[in-house]
Amino acid sequence: PPDALAGTAPARLAAIANNPATDPATRVTAAERAAAALFLDARALTEAYRAVPAKGDELSRLRDVTGRDRSARSRALVQQAFMGAMDGGRRVELARLAVDLVDASLLTGPVGAAAAGMVDTVSPTPDAAALAPAAARLYFALGRTDVAKRWHDLALRSRPTAEVARLWPLSVIAGGLPPGATALGLVGWLDEALRGADSATRARVAGQLALLQAVGIAVPEDSWLRAADGNDTVTPTANPSNASPMVPNPALWERLAEASATGRVGETVLTALLLLGEGGPAAASPVVVARVVTGLRAVGLDADARAIAREAAAALAG
Repeated sequence: PPDALAGTAPARLAAIANNPATDPATRVTAAERAAAALFLDARALTEAYRAVPAKGDELSRLRDVTGRDRSARSRALVQQAFMGAMDGGRRVELARLAVDLVDASLLTGPVGAAAAGMVDTVSPTPDAAALAPAAARLYFALGRTDVAKRWHDLALRSRPTAEVARLWPLSVIAGGLPPGATALGLVGWLDEALRGADSATRARVAGQLALLQAVGIAVPEDSWLRAADGNDTVTPTANPSNASPMVPNPALWERLAEASATGRVGETVLTALLLLGEGGPAAASPVVVARVVTGLRAVGLDADARAIAREAAAALAG
């Protein structure tokens, strides 16, 4: 029954999702929640999406449907409409809609991978320029750097907007840049990102600077000052996408610093997870994420640290 979803453990959610006798709406909701906990992969999630029946003409008016409802059922309907679409323009439109429906916290897991499975069938050509920024962000978030760069290049050529400019820190964190390219790119990105910026935008930029610095990119002092503009603090106390500030636990903060400085790997990892909290890197303050990334790198977990930074940077790029 639908109330079986309340407070259910991920393993049980996966069992509900894999049971064809389950009501499709309940099944797809369970599938997404299990996938978010990594108890289902993208292929199993896609199968659950395809089992959801459409009502009436829903597949032909998905913009209206998804505008009112960003649930698992809506993502399932977009998947089904994409499977039946033959026109190239329609496929680009549906792929963009699928990516837009993926919340920042789900970009790097099976939900994001399921959306990427749709984008994989679309070529990064000028006809798909409207999809390029969202596709680049998704692929960078997933760590699929080669294909992300192709979409990013298309976005830079065809849609040089603030939306595209926000992708630069994510592209650096996800895939790095050739030697000597970072400093020049940093200045150009800041010029675009801070043009007409309000306080919320400046907080986002400061968060991105914190993440860049945490993965080893040298951020000059004048870049911090430009983000602050003399009026705001240079680092945000919370992810700008969140409604309420997230102040780190002082005890955990100090414990992470001590554990990482003395090479205690297990304690560093555990404390990092506690600091990130239930929402993970996408929901945590960029300051907290940057501190976690620095701590993990200090104990030799560079790949894990960069993956966490990538997830946070993808949220800030949205």
